[in-house]
Amino acid sequence: MKFLYFLPKDGANLLKLLNSAAEVISYNGKNFDLLVLMKHLGRRRIVSAKKHLDLCEAIQTSYRLNHPLRLNTLTKINLGKAKHTLGREMKNSSLEKLKAACRSDVYDTYRLWKMFKASALRFPGFDPRSDDQWRWFAGFYKLLCPKCGRQRTLWFWDGACRDSVRDGHGNLIDWSSGHAKCISCQYVARWELKRVFDGNSMRRINADRPYFLKT
Repeated sequence: MKFLYFLPKDGANLLKLLNSAAEVISYNGKNFDLLVLMKHLGRRRIVSAKKHLDLCEAIQTSYRLNHPLRLNTLTKINLGKAKHTLGREMKNSSLEKLKAACRSDVYDTYRLWKMFKASALRFPGFDPRSDDQWRWFAGFYKLLCPKCGRQRTLWFWDGACRDSVRDGHGNLIDWSSGHAKCISCQYVARWELKRVFDGNSMRRINADRPYFLKT
């Protein structure tokens, strides 16, 4: 793999390379990298939208995540490493350290893109291979993949409380939802969880019984 570096004076060469490429892959490029280049180079467009894939956006859209994921989060989970240098640390870095940081980010993005194409990415959530997590989330343990029917193959992520209401008896009903992906057949499904608490003591009345929604 060959890495190229561009200084501010090399803007014209960078534009030429980007526009000659068959595909341009970035991570959060639409909200950061391209905006920086547009401002620095005085251009309204850096690369054609048709051949630019913002991996951050593609992951959020494809897996219906509630929010975008940081590159650092995905590298820790999928590559077993943190980012070489966090964004706030780059301000006072030397040129050589900046090159090393950018080189690392580019290579990490490339590896994550390959995993994305192969539907092999993992996300923050309940790991189906972790006995400790299943011990705490017994209700999720009983769920079968709605497509292949296998047990303990579902990876849950982005779960969040969606709504809390009072029923006619004064009990508090807490609705949560999120997504799950089967690590066996790669199927992605949406789940919901209804929890009921006594209105006075706030004691849990029902057990954790998550279920899948039809898609």
